[in-house]
Amino acid sequence: MPEAKRITLARHGPVSVSLRTRIAGHQFGEFVNELQASGVASTPGPSSESCSLAQAAGILVSSDLHRSVQSAQLLAPDKLALTDSLFREAQVPMTVPSFLALRRSTWVVIARVIWLFRSWPGVESRLAARERAVVAAGRLEELADQHSSVFLVGHGYFNLLIARELRGRGWHGPRHPATRNWGTSTYLQSTASKQSASPHG
Repeated sequence: MPEAKRITLARHGPVSVSLRTRIAGHQFGEFVNELQASGVASTPGPSSESCSLAQAAGILVSSDLHRSVQSAQLLAPDKLALTDSLFREAQVPMTVPSFLALRRSTWVVIARVIWLFRSWPGVESRLAARERAVVAAGRLEELADQHSSVFLVGHGYFNLLIARELRGRGWHGPRHPATRNWGTSTYLQSTASKQSASPHG
């Protein structure tokens, strides 16, 4: 059997701030700032399977946002994670001009849908996020070449963009990576298949 390289995409643990609190749309920006600075809740913790994958990986990688950094520490306390803003979640609009009061989690979904259909000044566009995912996937491939296996603690939507890019490059794994907190999805590529795909001069 040819040796397979492995990239595991994981979503961070549940955030410590409440997502159930009802806020008006115009308060959404304040909540996003609070979310960006938040860590993870004490419970529930990661599964033993997720911890084993993180601890066995050749290198542990994390978004530089606190909730991902802290999640990486909980998954593999004895490993030092490589943190990089490249793997941050795709941005959403900070301004939602509405006095309608909805749960914070609902506003997150609404903001993401708005972001999908139009650009906002000062906010990373959908195209820019996809281009960043191309770079992120390439970086993970480089790390997999060096370390055989990579475990990334990232974010729900941006992990999806990375997964699409990896699959387009010949990695085998689920079309839609896990979006639940602490969820993991693994992508494999055999060393032989990559070598056979390389051009010969």
